[in-house]
Amino acid sequence: MPSELPRHVAALLKRFALLPEGDQLLAYQEMRDYLIAGRTDVVRDSQLDERAEALRIMRAVIEHYHLADPTKLEVKQFDAAPDELREGWKSGRIIRAFATWRFAREALAGRRARNTARQRSYLSAAQTTRLSREDHIASVIAWLDTNPPKLAYRDYDDWARERNSALGEGELRAAVSATLTFNLNLTWATILKVARGEIGIEQATNEKTERRRDIKQAKDDLVTTLDIREMAASQIGSSPYYFMSRPGAPMPVLTIGEHRYYHRKDVQTFIDGKPVPRRKLNELAPIYVGATEAAKMVGVHRDTWYRLGKKDAPETVAVIGGVGLWLRSDVEDYVEKRAALKASGRAKRGRAAPDKKGREA
Repeated sequence: MPSELPRHVAALLKRFALLPEGDQLLAYQEMRDYLIAGRTDVVRDSQLDERAEALRIMRAVIEHYHLADPTKLEVKQFDAAPDELREGWKSGRIIRAFATWRFAREALAGRRARNTARQRSYLSAAQTTRLSREDHIASVIAWLDTNPPKLAYRDYDDWARERNSALGEGELRAAVSATLTFNLNLTWATILKVARGEIGIEQATNEKTERRRDIKQAKDDLVTTLDIREMAASQIGSSPYYFMSRPGAPMPVLTIGEHRYYHRKDVQTFIDGKPVPRRKLNELAPIYVGATEAAKMVGVHRDTWYRLGKKDAPETVAVIGGVGLWLRSDVEDYVEKRAALKASGRAKRGRAAPDKKGREA
């Protein structure tokens, strides 16, 4: 099976796979005859030739009976047709070529049979749809060549959708900006710089990796899917989520909203193909909290929690994947501190009068 086909060949293979079987056989014959005409040594496949010839004979019989629906042709009708029309063919020979009479009729009617498991495996191995980083950047370069009046990602998305709508089946599409930023792990501004040739894609990726390493890290050395993509770039492809759903993958030891965190050592062990230590799902939840939970513990809005961070609230102990983490114990101590200060203030002033809504000041 193929491993890496040129993209134009992979696209052609995908379009060929979408054809009905009768058209596939016709295309096979034409390509074979074309290669033979060019003095290319081609080995003929007798079974495919037999199927193609069977369909030609069946079409002649269909026209003889004036049947509008090829699937209505019965075995007895075919065998009763004039010998000169059938050129000596019998229904048994057609059945041997297609395995069943129904398969032969469906191929004649232009119905596309469902791919076998082996065919699906072949197409998957051909990698007909996966886009490389260079493919993504090439689509942005093609857009910049049109001299767009604005360089916003929305303008690129409009161009990509319009371009894709004009492409034929099986041709490679231009990915929208959200797909570009996710798969390349770069900002839209950086992608534009790469497309203009101001910076190489490897340099842009390395610079972002270095910036991420400078961010405050927790003592548990946690990583997110963005880090995992960099750690196992050769194995992951474009989806770290699919990679981490494989059998034997480590459990996320912390979940904050939609963000999952893993022990770096566990991930590296899994990448190396070794058994991963058993852990409990979200086992670090008693230790770390995100901004939303911290704000709920204090009894304030999330935005207020961030403002308190500039005053007397505890600092983050880590910023991983763009998400701040606080020690749960620090937040609990802060809650007690606020309660003590509030109680102390009331004791000095005496019990405050309720406000207009019946709440204490």
